[in-house]
Amino acid sequence: MTLIERIKSVVFQLELSEWIAIVSAVAACSAAWVAARNRRLAVRSHALAVAAHKRNEPDLDVYLSDSSVCALPSEQRHIYVFRLIITNRSLAANSVTQLTLFLESGHADAPAPNVFCPHDSSVSGVVGVPTTEVISVPRLLAPGEVISGVALFPIADNLLDYCAMESHTVMVTDAHGRQVHCQAILLRESSHASG
Repeated sequence: MTLIERIKSVVFQLELSEWIAIVSAVAACSAAWVAARNRRLAVRSHALAVAAHKRNEPDLDVYLSDSSVCALPSEQRHIYVFRLIITNRSLAANSVTQLTLFLESGHADAPAPNVFCPHDSSVSGVVGVPTTEVISVPRLLAPGEVISGVALFPIADNLLDYCAMESHTVMVTDAHGRQVHCQAILLRESSHASG
Protein backbone atom coordinates (compact mmCIF):
# COMPACT_ATOMS: atom_id res chain seq x y z
CA MET A 1 0.00 0.00 0.00
CA THR A 2 1.44 3.36 -1.07
CA LEU A 3 1.50 6.51 1.03
CA ILE A 4 -1.27 8.12 -0.99
CA GLU A 5 -3.49 5.07 -0.56
CA ARG A 6 -2.87 5.12 3.20
CA ILE A 7 -3.80 8.84 3.39
CA LYS A 8 -6.96 8.17 1.38
CA SER A 9 -7.96 5.31 3.66
CA VAL A 10 -7.44 7.46 6.77
CA VAL A 11 -9.33 10.39 5.24
CA PHE A 12 -12.30 8.27 4.27
CA GLN A 13 -12.44 6.71 7.72
CA LEU A 14 -12.77 10.08 9.54
CA GLU A 15 -16.16 10.95 10.93
CA LEU A 16 -17.87 14.32 10.62
CA SER A 17 -16.92 15.42 14.15
CA GLU A 18 -13.24 14.70 13.41
CA TRP A 19 -13.44 16.74 10.20
CA ILE A 20 -14.98 19.62 12.16
CA ALA A 21 -12.10 19.45 14.69
CA ILE A 22 -9.47 19.48 11.92
CA VAL A 23 -11.08 22.43 10.10
CA SER A 24 -11.39 24.29 13.43
CA ALA A 25 -7.69 23.71 14.18
CA VAL A 26 -6.66 24.96 10.71
CA ALA A 27 -8.90 28.03 11.13
CA ALA A 28 -7.42 28.73 14.59
CA CYS A 29 -3.86 28.49 13.24
CA SER A 30 -4.60 30.84 10.34
CA ALA A 31 -6.33 33.30 12.72
CA ALA A 32 -3.27 33.25 15.00
CA TRP A 33 -0.98 33.91 12.02
CA VAL A 34 -3.17 36.84 10.85
CA ALA A 35 -3.26 38.26 14.41
CA ALA A 36 0.55 38.07 14.71
CA ARG A 37 0.95 39.75 11.34
CA ASN A 38 -1.51 42.51 12.29
CA ARG A 39 0.31 43.05 15.58
CA ARG A 40 3.66 43.50 13.79
CA LEU A 41 1.98 45.94 11.40
CA ALA A 42 0.45 47.87 14.31
CA VAL A 43 3.82 48.09 16.10
CA ARG A 44 5.48 49.37 12.91
CA SER A 45 2.69 51.91 12.37
CA HIS A 46 3.01 53.12 15.96
CA ALA A 47 6.79 53.52 15.58
CA LEU A 48 6.30 55.55 12.40
CA ALA A 49 3.71 57.76 14.12
CA VAL A 50 6.06 58.39 17.06
CA ALA A 51 8.93 59.22 14.70
CA ALA A 52 6.71 61.63 12.75
CA HIS A 53 5.61 63.28 15.99
CA LYS A 54 9.22 63.65 17.16
CA ARG A 55 10.21 65.30 13.88
CA ASN A 56 7.68 68.05 14.70
CA GLU A 57 9.07 68.61 18.21
CA PRO A 58 11.64 71.38 18.80
CA ASP A 59 15.13 70.06 18.09
CA LEU A 60 18.08 72.42 17.81
CA ASP A 61 21.59 71.12 17.27
CA VAL A 62 24.57 73.34 18.15
CA TYR A 63 28.13 72.83 16.96
CA LEU A 64 31.02 74.98 18.20
CA SER A 65 33.54 75.43 15.39
CA ASP A 66 35.88 77.96 17.06
CA SER A 67 36.32 79.64 20.42
CA SER A 68 38.63 82.38 21.57
CA VAL A 69 38.93 85.12 24.15
CA CYS A 70 40.22 88.64 23.62
CA ALA A 71 41.67 90.46 26.63
CA LEU A 72 41.09 94.22 26.69
CA PRO A 73 43.21 95.53 29.60
CA SER A 74 42.41 99.17 28.81
CA GLU A 75 38.67 98.43 29.23
CA GLN A 76 39.23 95.94 32.08
CA ARG A 77 37.23 93.20 30.40
CA HIS A 78 37.47 90.08 28.28
CA ILE A 79 35.36 89.35 25.22
CA TYR A 80 34.62 85.69 24.53
CA VAL A 81 34.06 84.87 20.87
CA PHE A 82 32.33 81.64 19.81
CA ARG A 83 31.70 80.64 16.19
CA LEU A 84 28.54 78.52 16.19
CA ILE A 85 26.63 76.40 13.70
CA ILE A 86 22.98 76.02 14.73
CA THR A 87 20.67 73.55 12.97
CA ASN A 88 16.89 73.28 13.31
CA ARG A 89 16.45 69.51 12.89
CA SER A 90 12.69 69.72 13.39
CA LEU A 91 10.02 69.86 10.68
CA ALA A 92 8.51 72.81 12.58
CA ALA A 93 9.83 76.38 12.64
CA ASN A 94 11.74 77.44 15.74
CA SER A 95 13.91 80.34 16.79
CA VAL A 96 16.98 81.17 18.83
CA THR A 97 15.71 83.49 21.56
CA GLN A 98 18.78 83.74 23.75
CA LEU A 99 22.51 83.01 23.72
CA THR A 100 24.21 82.84 27.11
CA LEU A 101 27.76 82.03 28.19
CA PHE A 102 28.10 80.13 31.45
CA LEU A 103 31.54 80.26 33.06
CA GLU A 104 32.18 77.90 35.93
CA SER A 105 35.08 78.42 38.30
CA GLY A 106 36.98 75.62 39.93
CA HIS A 107 37.54 77.70 43.06
CA ALA A 108 34.78 78.47 45.53
CA ASP A 109 36.64 81.61 46.69
CA ALA A 110 36.78 83.15 43.17
CA PRO A 111 35.22 86.64 42.85
CA ALA A 112 32.29 85.09 40.96
CA PRO A 113 32.27 81.28 41.11
CA ASN A 114 29.69 81.07 38.32
CA VAL A 115 29.17 83.78 35.74
CA PHE A 116 26.28 84.02 33.25
CA CYS A 117 26.77 86.47 30.41
CA PRO A 118 24.28 87.33 27.62
CA HIS A 119 25.27 87.63 23.96
CA ASP A 120 26.09 91.25 23.02
CA SER A 121 26.44 91.97 19.30
CA SER A 122 27.43 95.62 19.95
CA VAL A 123 31.05 94.66 20.75
CA SER A 124 31.72 93.13 17.32
CA GLY A 125 33.83 96.09 16.18
CA VAL A 126 36.04 95.89 19.27
CA VAL A 127 37.25 92.40 18.37
CA GLY A 128 37.20 92.87 14.60
CA VAL A 129 34.19 90.69 13.77
CA PRO A 130 32.06 92.03 10.89
CA THR A 131 28.46 92.70 11.98
CA THR A 132 27.24 90.47 9.13
CA GLU A 133 28.88 87.48 10.85
CA VAL A 134 27.29 88.11 14.25
CA ILE A 135 24.21 86.04 15.16
CA SER A 136 21.23 88.31 15.72
CA VAL A 137 18.92 87.30 18.54
CA PRO A 138 16.07 86.52 18.30
CA ARG A 139 16.63 84.61 15.07
CA LEU A 140 13.86 82.66 13.33
CA LEU A 141 14.83 79.22 11.99
CA ALA A 142 12.80 77.56 9.24
CA PRO A 143 12.40 73.76 9.34
CA GLY A 144 15.77 72.16 8.57
CA GLU A 145 17.55 75.54 8.39
CA VAL A 146 21.23 75.83 9.32
CA ILE A 147 22.82 79.11 10.38
CA SER A 148 26.42 79.94 11.13
CA GLY A 149 27.70 82.97 12.97
CA VAL A 150 29.55 84.48 15.88
CA ALA A 151 28.30 84.92 19.44
CA LEU A 152 30.04 87.57 21.57
CA PHE A 153 30.15 87.69 25.36
CA PRO A 154 31.88 90.65 27.06
CA ILE A 155 32.68 90.10 30.74
CA ALA A 156 34.15 92.64 33.14
CA ASP A 157 37.39 91.50 34.76
CA ASN A 158 36.03 92.20 38.24
CA LEU A 159 33.37 89.50 37.70
CA LEU A 160 35.80 86.69 37.16
CA ASP A 161 39.08 85.25 38.19
CA TYR A 162 40.16 84.45 34.63
CA CYS A 163 42.80 81.87 35.52
CA ALA A 164 40.39 79.94 37.71
CA MET A 165 37.70 79.31 35.10
CA GLU A 166 37.33 75.61 34.41
CA SER A 167 34.48 75.42 31.92
CA HIS A 168 33.04 77.66 29.24
CA THR A 169 29.57 76.60 28.10
CA VAL A 170 27.40 78.32 25.49
CA MET A 171 23.68 77.86 26.15
CA VAL A 172 21.29 78.30 23.22
CA THR A 173 17.64 78.82 24.23
CA ASP A 174 14.87 78.22 21.68
CA ALA A 175 11.33 79.61 21.38
CA HIS A 176 9.99 76.78 23.56
CA GLY A 177 12.38 77.49 26.44
CA ARG A 178 14.54 74.45 25.69
CA GLN A 179 18.28 74.86 26.11
CA VAL A 180 21.08 73.22 24.19
CA HIS A 181 24.53 73.35 25.79
CA CYS A 182 27.83 73.33 23.96
CA GLN A 183 31.07 73.34 25.93
CA ALA A 184 34.33 74.76 24.61
CA ILE A 185 37.16 72.26 25.00
CA LEU A 186 39.94 74.56 23.83
CA LEU A 187 39.84 78.33 24.20
CA ARG A 188 42.60 80.25 22.47
CA GLU A 189 43.69 83.75 23.47
CA SER A 190 43.71 86.41 20.82
CA SER A 191 44.28 90.15 20.51
CA HIS A 192 41.65 90.08 17.74
CA ALA A 193 39.35 87.13 18.41
CA SER A 194 37.71 87.10 15.00
CA GLY A 195 39.94 84.37 13.47
